[in-house]
Amino acid sequence: MIVLLATHGIASAQPAPIEGRWHTPNNAATIEIYLAKDGAHYGKLVAADNPKAKPGTLILRSLKTAGDAWRGTIYAPERDRTLDVTVRRDGPQLKLRVSAGFRDKTIYWTRAQ
Repeated sequence: MIVLLATHGIASAQPAPIEGRWHTPNNAATIEIYLAKDGAHYGKLVAADNPKAKPGTLILRSLKTAGDAWRGTIYAPERDRTLDVTVRRDGPQLKLRVSAGFRDKTIYWTRAQ
C-alpha cells in the first residue's frame, strides 16, 4: 500500500512553473509567458531586435501539462509556420524541444531580469 501511494505521487507530479519573461537565444527577443483563462499557457512577444517583429504576436500557444513538461505549439515567424513544442524548466532556463516532422531542435531561453 505504501508503494502505491509513492508511485501515485510521482505520476501526478506537475512541471515547474514557466510564467514570466524569457529571452530567446542571443537576447534577440523577449517573450512573456502567462496562464490564460482556458487553463493553458501562452507566450507573447513583448520586445525584439528585429524592427519587423510585431509586439503582441503569440509565439507559444496552448501549452498544457504533460507529465513533467508543457506541450503545445510554437510559432516561427521567420518561416510563418506553427510547430509542435515541448517546454521544460532546466534550472534558470527554459528548454524548448521543437519538432518539425522528422527533425527536432532544442533551444534554450533564459529568464529576463
